[in-house]
Amino acid sequence: MPTVEKLIWSGRTKRMRENIIKFLEKVGSADSREILDHINDIMHSGATMNQIGNSLSKDPRFTRL
Repeated sequence: MPTVEKLIWSGRTKRMRENIIKFLEKVGSADSREILDHINDIMHSGATMNQIGNSLSKDPRFTRL
C-alpha cells in the first residue's frame, strides 16, 4: 500500500516548520524550548510556545522521543 504524504499549506508556519527542520538536522534533537529560542532568534516575527507546539504536533514529520 503506497504512503500518502500530507501536504501542509500555510505561509508563515510553513517557513517556521522548514526552519525547525533545518535546526533539527543540524543539532540532531532538541526540546521545544530550544526550538522556540532558535526560531525567535532567526525569524523576524518570532513565535510563541503555543505556535511551536501546534506546528510540532500537527506535522507528521516530527515525532516525540
